[in-house]
Amino acid sequence: MGAKQSAHKLTVVNDEAEGNVIQVSNAIVQRLTEGLKQTSNQSGNADVRVQHSRKPSVSGEGEIPVNSPQGNVPASGYSSFHYPEYTITALQMQKQKEAEIDDLDAYWGKRLLNLEMKHEKINSILQNEYNKAVVDYKSEKKGCNEIMVPCMENTKKIAKCYQDHPHQALECAPFVKEFASCVDECRTKIIASRC
Repeated sequence: MGAKQSAHKLTVVNDEAEGNVIQVSNAIVQRLTEGLKQTSNQSGNADVRVQHSRKPSVSGEGEIPVNSPQGNVPASGYSSFHYPEYTITALQMQKQKEAEIDDLDAYWGKRLLNLEMKHEKINSILQNEYNKAVVDYKSEKKGCNEIMVPCMENTKKIAKCYQDHPHQALECAPFVKEFASCVDECRTKIIASRC
């Protein structure tokens, strides 16, 4: 009577074989509980219809004759209707859901710990590689740290000339040419040593 099975199918793939737990959304749980309520309401309505259709007995003893339309009514005059047994009480369901939540917490806690351990391993490997690169870089550049600033003597001559002739910059041109040639010589030495 209006209670049709749903044609919807749901396939759930669980990547982790440990827990064998399938998570169901709250909407599905609500639809399932509403379905149970509707079936219990329909069975309750059928019981009410049976009670209203029963007519008082004429025999005086409260018994309904055997050829009555109710069929298998016991001798006590009350209809026998099979009430479906509810398998889970609200408290049992709450305990079951709490146990499922605890299981899920444990499962995801394990996965989180595994991920943290993997990340720690990756970080330690990266840190070791970084330290090796720093050591290699410092060992390659040891010879280059000994290089002094080139042409310091020429730099001092140019600075003194500019101080002596603040408004006559062309007076210092020969010192600038000496400085440029000194820098070129130093550059060729550095390139030759490849430091």
